[in-house]
Amino acid sequence: MVHPQQGVMLIYNIVCQYIIYIQEYIGAHLPASLSIDQAIGLLHVHCHKDVCFFRYAPSFIPGSGIVAGEILESLWSSLNSISPTGRTATLPHHAEILYNHATDSNHKKMLGIIATLCSKSHKALEISTQVSKQHMELTAAFGQQAIE
Repeated sequence: MVHPQQGVMLIYNIVCQYIIYIQEYIGAHLPASLSIDQAIGLLHVHCHKDVCFFRYAPSFIPGSGIVAGEILESLWSSLNSISPTGRTATLPHHAEILYNHATDSNHKKMLGIIATLCSKSHKALEISTQVSKQHMELTAAFGQQAIE
């Protein structure tokens, strides 16, 4: 369970529309003081109105950092290798081929999720350390008064 003080970030390609009704759909199941930040992944946000870019691009949301919000699109490259098989298949068989390969991909991701999350956590900690060091150097160079 998510602690309300921790907050949640919802990244979805149509979050600008989806977030309007989220309280209506699942609000009863959420803690009352839970803060939900909304974002649209960078692949999709450029296809929206300009106002959506500045409101929902993860680049402008404090604390979001660099996110992998386009998970489905990362599957396309692996599905390209099986596309010749599906070209001559009937529609139901083509759907079954795609379903089987997507399921296999999800199963492999699930088996490797711990290693992936550990790797991403180590990288995030490393980057955070570098950024903190650079922040301290800039603060020292410009002085605390200029920073404020």
